[in-house]
Amino acid sequence: MSFDLRLFPLTFCILIWSHAASVWAAEAEFTARWSDGSTSRPAQLRDWNDPAAEPRLGDLRLFEPSNPVVSLWRSPVPPAARRGIRVELSGGDRLAGEVLGWSNGLEDPFETMPAYFLVRPLAPVYPPEARHQQTIRVQANHVRRIVWEAMAGETYQPGTVWLRNGGRISFRTCRWSNSAVNLLAATGLKEIPLSDLAEIHLPLDDEWQRFFETAAALTPNGKGRWIRLETMDGSLLTTSTQRLQGRHYGDRNRQADWYQLIQPAWALDPLWIRFPQVIGWQTWIVTEPPLSWFYPAEIVYSPAFGKSWSPNWNSSVNGTRLTTGENFSQNGWGVFGTSQITFQIPDFVEGLRTAWGFDPAAQKRGCASATIRVRAGETTSTLFESGEKSGAESAVHTDWISIPTSAGGPRQLVLGTDMQANSSTPGADPLDLRDFTNWMEPQLRLNATTAGEMTSAAAYQLISGWSGWSLTGWNQNGRVAAPVAVRNQLENWNTKEPRFRSLARLGGETLLLTRRLQLKSTDRWIVIHAAREAETQAQIYCAVRLNGEGVGLATLPKREGAIDPQPVMFPIPALAGQTASCEIVLFTDDKAAEFDFRGVALTPHQPGVLPVFDEQAEFASLLTSGEGTARISPDLPYSGQVSLELRPTDRSGPTLYNQEIPIREHPKLGEFRFITFAWRKIDDDKKSRETIRLMIAHEGRLGNEIAEAALDRLRGRPAITRTGGKPLEDRGMRHGYTYDAGDAKQSAGAPLRVDWSLPRNWQWVSRDLFSDFGSISLTGFGFATTGETAAYFDSITLARTPDDVTRIRQKLQASKESPKLPEGIQEIVTQEEDYSRLLKLVAPQFVAMNSQGGLHWARQYAGENDVVRSHPLEANRPFRMFAHVTRTGNRPVTLTGKVRAENDRDFKLVILVQGRSIEERIISGKDQWVELNIDLTPYTQEKLPLSVEVRHEGHNWDNESAWWKSLQIQGL
Repeated sequence: MSFDLRLFPLTFCILIWSHAASVWAAEAEFTARWSDGSTSRPAQLRDWNDPAAEPRLGDLRLFEPSNPVVSLWRSPVPPAARRGIRVELSGGDRLAGEVLGWSNGLEDPFETMPAYFLVRPLAPVYPPEARHQQTIRVQANHVRRIVWEAMAGETYQPGTVWLRNGGRISFRTCRWSNSAVNLLAATGLKEIPLSDLAEIHLPLDDEWQRFFETAAALTPNGKGRWIRLETMDGSLLTTSTQRLQGRHYGDRNRQADWYQLIQPAWALDPLWIRFPQVIGWQTWIVTEPPLSWFYPAEIVYSPAFGKSWSPNWNSSVNGTRLTTGENFSQNGWGVFGTSQITFQIPDFVEGLRTAWGFDPAAQKRGCASATIRVRAGETTSTLFESGEKSGAESAVHTDWISIPTSAGGPRQLVLGTDMQANSSTPGADPLDLRDFTNWMEPQLRLNATTAGEMTSAAAYQLISGWSGWSLTGWNQNGRVAAPVAVRNQLENWNTKEPRFRSLARLGGETLLLTRRLQLKSTDRWIVIHAAREAETQAQIYCAVRLNGEGVGLATLPKREGAIDPQPVMFPIPALAGQTASCEIVLFTDDKAAEFDFRGVALTPHQPGVLPVFDEQAEFASLLTSGEGTARISPDLPYSGQVSLELRPTDRSGPTLYNQEIPIREHPKLGEFRFITFAWRKIDDDKKSRETIRLMIAHEGRLGNEIAEAALDRLRGRPAITRTGGKPLEDRGMRHGYTYDAGDAKQSAGAPLRVDWSLPRNWQWVSRDLFSDFGSISLTGFGFATTGETAAYFDSITLARTPDDVTRIRQKLQASKESPKLPEGIQEIVTQEEDYSRLLKLVAPQFVAMNSQGGLHWARQYAGENDVVRSHPLEANRPFRMFAHVTRTGNRPVTLTGKVRAENDRDFKLVILVQGRSIEERIISGKDQWVELNIDLTPYTQEKLPLSVEVRHEGHNWDNESAWWKSLQIQGL
C-alpha cells in the first residue's frame, strides 16, 4: 500500500477538523449580542434546522426586526484556525481549500457563466447524500488572493506572485488558463504553471463596485441581513437571510445533523455547512457594512525598540481572534503601538461607528490612545478621540459618528493609534511592548437612497447570460428604465442539490440586448436559453433581429422541472459564416413577470436534436473499425435520398466525436436522453436465425468489449435498481450499450433486444437510452449484422425530451408526404420559428406570431406580386407583428405599406406604438389594397428604441384573412 505524501497536509487538516467538530458538536450553547447592545447568556439554539421555522436562541428570535442578532458565538469560543491553503475574496471572505484550476465559464454554450476557479474545500461542503468530496466554483472576479503554500505572511500585497522555489514577481495584470497564469511584468510577459505558484495576490479592483454587485446578489431589494459565518477550518463565508436555509438530515433534534445551506455572492454552487463546523455568525444590513470590507489606501506604523508588527486585517497582530474584554469579532483591525490606517470613502458614506480597546496580549498593561479623523483636500477634521487608555480599562464604544461632506475633493478616513510611553496612567509600559490594541467591528453608514440605486444598477450583472451584451430598458412612455430588477429564489427542482438563483424582472416594459455575433460556417440556429419562473402567469415575448431584419418572435417557456424547457430558437442559415449585428428584445404587458436568462448560443442544429446520420455522405468513411464494409446507399432509404448500408459483419467508429455527448436522466441543453433510428435487414431466404445491431460507444469503447469486461465483475450479481436510493442499474455494461433485433438466441452479455422479429421492412425505433443503459458518455457508434445479406440504417438521431422525439417523428412523416397547397399559394409556413422566411418578403423589419394555419405566400394576388396572408389565431388572439427600431437622425419616421382583406370580408387593423394604440380601422375587401402612411415621428426619441406593433384582429370572425405587401418603418 502506498501513500502520496503530497496529500498529507490536506489529509492532516481534514483529520484535525473532524476531531474539532466532534469536540464542539457536544457544545450546544451559544451567546449573542443584539442590535440594541444587550447580550444573552449561553443558551441553546432552536429551530435553525427547518426552512419554515424561525430560528431562536432560547426563546429569543434571532432575526426579530426590532432587535435582530448582531453576533452569535459558540460558547466557549474556540481559538481562530490557523490560516493555510485558501482563497481570499473581496470583502474579507475566505474559503479554506485548494485551487485546482481555472475556467473561462464558456464550456457550456447554452449557459454562460463568469470565469471561475475550481476549489476543493478542506471541510465537507457538499450535500449530505453526496458520496464524494465535491469542488466549488468560485467567481474569479471576486478573488483577491490565492494561497497554495503560505510564504507571504498575512499582509496583502496587490500584484505580487510568490513561487514555490522562493522567487517573487511583481506584475500589473494577469490572464489565466486552466494550467497556468500569464503575467504582464516590468520585464515582459511571463507564463507560470499553476504547479509552480505558492501565492498570488491579485491587483485590487473597484471594491465599491464589487460591494454593490454583492448587495444585488444577497439582498437585491435591500431587505434582510447579511450573515458571515466563521467555521473551524478558518473560512469566513458571507451570505444573507435571503440566501440561507437551515436544514437537517437525520435526527432533527441533534445539532450534529443540522446543516446551513448557503450561497455567497462569489459562489456558483451552494455550500452545505455542517452545523457543528460553525464557530460564529455576525450580521449587518446592507447600508451598514463593515469597514473591513474595504482594503485601506495606506497603512503606516512605527516599530518599538526594533520590534515591528504590521496592522492585521480581521485578526490581532499576533494572528489571534480580534478580542477586547469579553467581546469577539470577525472583522476589524489589530494594531500595535503607533499606526494610521487610511481609507478612501465616497460621498454617500454618511457615518461611522466602532469600538477600540486592548487585546488580551497586552495582559492588562500598556497605554495608548485612538483617534478618528477625516481628511478632504487640505482640511483635516477630528471625529473622535479616546484619550489615554490603559490595558486594564474596558473597550471604548463610539455611537454613530457623522462624517462631514466635502466640497474640497475625495475624503479619507483615518483610524489612528498612538503609544503613550510617557504616560503616568497606571499600567503604562515605558518600553511600549504591550500596546496591542484592536479596532473592533468598525462599520460605515451609507446613504440609503444612493445604496439602493447603486444596488439596482448592478443587478443586471448577476445575469451571467448577458455577459458581453449591451442592455437598454425603457417604459411605454418612451423613457429609459433600469434594465432589470432581481430577486433571489431557491431552485428546488433537484431536491438533493437545491441552489439559489437570481431571477430577473424587467425594469420597464421592454429590454433591448445588442451585440455583434461572429457566426461560424456551420451555424444554422440562434438559441435563447431563457424561461419564465414557474409561478409567472404573464407572457414574456422574445423578438430577435439580425442585421436589422426580423428573425423570429416567441414567448418564453416556463421552467417547471429539473429538465431545461425547450428554448426559444430560430433558424438563421443565410447568415452562416458572417458577422451580424444582433438585437434581442424582451417585452411584456406585466412588469411583475419574472424570468431567468442563461445564455445565447449559435448552433449547427436544434439543441434538443442531434443528427447522427442524416444524409451525410462522409459518414461511412468515419467507421474505421470492424470486419464488415459500410457505404452510403441510394437503394430505398427510409427518408431522404440515402441510407447507410452495412455488409456483414460489423463496422464502427468508437470515437466519432471530439467531445463526449452526455446521456443523462435530467438532460440540460446540450445533453440527451433518447435515441431514434430506422433499420431493416434483407432476408436471405435461408431461414437462419439472424440479428441486426446498433452499438453505443461509451467512453471510447464498444459493445462486446464492454460486456465481456463487465461479465466477470458482474457475474452472479443481480442488476442494481434505483429502489432504495441506490445508483442506477448496471444494465449498460451488461448489454454492452447495444440494441439488437432478430430471432437468434441470446446468452449472458447479449444486447438489449428491441424486437424478437427481424425487421425485414423499415422499422422506426425510439428508445430511452437512460432507462435502458443509465448515464452514458457517448463517443461514437457501431453497426453489426449476422448472416450474408446487408443491413440498412437511417435517420439516426439523439433527442433530449419526449417532445423532441415527437418532432423528429413528425418531420419524418412530413418528408414522406407531398404537401398539397391551395390554388395560387407557393408555400405555407406553419412553425412560428420559421415565419421570418416569408415575412422578410413583405415586412423584413418585423417579427410575428399567432397566425391560424401559418403564413401563406402567393406570387401574385389581386394585382400585387409576392404577398403574404395571415389570419388571427382565435377571435380574441390577433395575429401580431412587432418591430423594435431606433431613430438615429432627424428625418420624419413613418409606417408605410399595403394591406387588404379577402373579397367581401373585413378585419380590424390596430397600430400600437410603445404599447399604446395610435390608430384603429376596419379594412374591407371592398377597399382593394389600402395604402398605409402613418406618422410615427411624435412618438420617437433620438437613440431610444421605438416599439411598433401591427395587429390583425378579427371583426365578424368570418374569414378574417389579411394580405400584406411592403410593410416598412421609414426615416430611421
